[in-house]
Amino acid sequence: MNSKFLFVLGILVLVAVLQIVVLMTADKRRRRALAEAGPRQGFQPIPPGNAPKIALVPILEHKHHTWGQVLQGSRGSSEVLLFDYSYRVGKSGSNQTLVALRSAAASIPKFQLRSNRFLTSAGWGAYQGNRVRFDSDPAFSKSYLLTGPDVQTLASFFSPGLRNFLVSMPDHSWTVEGYGNWLAFYRHGKKVKPADLFEFVDSAGQVAESTFGLARESGPSLSREDDTVIPQGPGAFASLSPAASVKFNFKINGHEVSGGKIAGAVEDEVFRKVKQQMAAKVEGILCPEHHQTPQLDFEGEKLSTMKIRLKTCCEPQQQRALAALGYLASGVLSN
Repeated sequence: MNSKFLFVLGILVLVAVLQIVVLMTADKRRRRALAEAGPRQGFQPIPPGNAPKIALVPILEHKHHTWGQVLQGSRGSSEVLLFDYSYRVGKSGSNQTLVALRSAAASIPKFQLRSNRFLTSAGWGAYQGNRVRFDSDPAFSKSYLLTGPDVQTLASFFSPGLRNFLVSMPDHSWTVEGYGNWLAFYRHGKKVKPADLFEFVDSAGQVAESTFGLARESGPSLSREDDTVIPQGPGAFASLSPAASVKFNFKINGHEVSGGKIAGAVEDEVFRKVKQQMAAKVEGILCPEHHQTPQLDFEGEKLSTMKIRLKTCCEPQQQRALAALGYLASGVLSN
């Protein structure tokens, strides 16, 4: 077997293992840091396995996602959930800290509001074909992209007062999403330092408080969605299946292979190389008496079950073939 190929293969596997270990360690450290910092700032960690209740705002609709440590608390009369959330769409993904606030009296149609100054990465912009436009409010349209499944309802919900408030905010880096009686805030691709949790929640809470208040003034309830249980997933790297939130891709013999399938892909490639190299070693051995070359038949689908049959015209030719292959006569090879 080609020693250079095995060396490169070993390096690939070693790098993959090291990356997984580093990321698993970082994930555990992050969860522990949030769980320790939360109580000092008024938030209690929710034990793993206890699913928090929150309406399905757009970012939570991603199929391949992972929840980090969830913290629970309150701000004024609003319930607060604080957590890291990552998702993956194809080869792209994002990891950010979300704060979600619930007002029992609110009734909010599903929407996503984000700055018009940022480019949309894969999976970020929800309902991109359903943008709500306000021709009479160019300042709002210049500042924000507002999307959702029901454009007409959103056009009524986002009253002039609410739009003026959002435009007047000094910080337009928030992405704001809503549904039912929940509002969720995050800065796309940004995680909050454990020491800054209270400040993060307070900043979002001020916007939520004004939004809830202006929404109540805008008119009667337009939409109502009961709380939806969103399962709190296991650790970010508890599984290396394709559905995990983080996936490593490697190229083996020019073919891209995901992290969860690397072991099988490595074995398949080694199996193919073994057959190729063994056949090459005997194809030039010509019997001087019968003028025939040895033939190799391979049985089995992988290395652990592989059986090789060597067919030769005579005993001397068999010995020449075995010598070329580096084998002594054994039960692995038979004629």
